[in-house]
Amino acid sequence: RGEARIVEPGRIEVRRDGENPRTLEAPHLVVAVGSQPVIPPIEGLEEAGYLTSNDGTSLRDLPSSIVVMGGGPVGVELAQVYARFGVRTTIVQGGDRILPRDHPKSSEVLAEQLRGEGVDIRTGVRGVRVRRDGAGRALELSDGSTVEGSELLVAVGRRPADLRALGIEEAGAALGARGEADPDPHMRVAEGLYVAGDCSGGMQFTHVADYEGRVAVRVALGKEAKADL
Repeated sequence: RGEARIVEPGRIEVRRDGENPRTLEAPHLVVAVGSQPVIPPIEGLEEAGYLTSNDGTSLRDLPSSIVVMGGGPVGVELAQVYARFGVRTTIVQGGDRILPRDHPKSSEVLAEQLRGEGVDIRTGVRGVRVRRDGAGRALELSDGSTVEGSELLVAVGRRPADLRALGIEEAGAALGARGEADPDPHMRVAEGLYVAGDCSGGMQFTHVADYEGRVAVRVALGKEAKADL
C-alpha cells in the first residue's frame, strides 16, 4: 500500500507505508488508475455506512441481506452474485427497468431471471433517506416504502479517477474540471505520458481498457497505432 506521484516528466516518486520514497524513471509513462464510484447525495448515507462496488467484490463474509442501489451492469451483476450465494437481495432502480442502456427485451429477460433467483427488483423509485436499523440499514424510497438490508451497496455509476493528485498536470497534461483526462487518438495526454482504461474518460469496459492499453504501449514503443473508438 502507498501512493505514487509524477514529480516531473519521466520521473515518478513512489511512497509506501513505513518506507522511504523511491524514484522511478522512464521515458514513457502509462497511467491506468481506473475509475471511482459515484456516491449520490442521499440524506443519512454517510452516517449509516455503505459499500461501494469496490467493496462488494472483496467481502470475505456474506451478509444476511443486501440492498443494491443501482440497476446498471455493475449493480445487476453483484446482485446476482449475492443472490446465488443465498443472500436476500433487493435492487433499487430509479428508471422504469434495470439495465436501461440495453435493449428493453434484454432487460425484461434478465429481470425475469433475477426474480426467479429470488431477487426483489424495485423500479421507478429512488432512495431519499438512509438510517441505521439495528445492525442493518433501512433505505426510504421516493414512493414512501422502505427496504432493509444488513448491508447497503451503492452501484449507481462510476466516474474517471481524478488525476490531479498524481501530478499529471506538472508533467504537462491538461485536465478537466474534475481532473479527467482528454487523450489524443494515440492515448497521449502529454509528451511521454499516456492514459488507458476508465481514467481516460471513455467507455468503461474491460475490453476497451485492454484495447486502449495496447494502443498506448505501441505508441510509447515507437510503433504506429491509433485508437478507433
